[in-house]
Amino acid sequence: ERPGKRGLNLGCGHMEIEGVPGLDLAKRGETGSGGRKFSEATNDLTADAATLPVADGSLDYIIAAHVFEHLLDPVATLSEWARALKPGGELLASLPNHGSVNTMLIDADRVHAFVPSSTRNLLEALGWDVTFCEAFDKSVAFGVIARRP
Repeated sequence: ERPGKRGLNLGCGHMEIEGVPGLDLAKRGETGSGGRKFSEATNDLTADAATLPVADGSLDYIIAAHVFEHLLDPVATLSEWARALKPGGELLASLPNHGSVNTMLIDADRVHAFVPSSTRNLLEALGWDVTFCEAFDKSVAFGVIARRP
């Protein structure tokens, strides 16, 4: 939670963050696949993370925990997220690190595999200011913090 700031928790599934509205493709109460096989979605909004139902420049931050690897068109989605963010707005993301483990075998719903360097390169090529893009200690995931172009 960031007091006084407006954000969205994209692809939230059953992971709630106090004070941050959750958005998921699943309807509230539905189970899914991947990390949600046995847990019901607890989202506030039902929508696709690639087409956010918000006004231009209306968000201070976007949280996308293990969402990016499921996006059909990451380039178009990053443009959409930039549209929704205010100037200087932040993307806070975590992704499975394909450099540590074959992430595609773990979850058949993933359509892309990323490592920190490829993610940084993609974001920077699209004009994002990447302030953090590193593997978490002893983890098969990595985190990203980037500011809107």
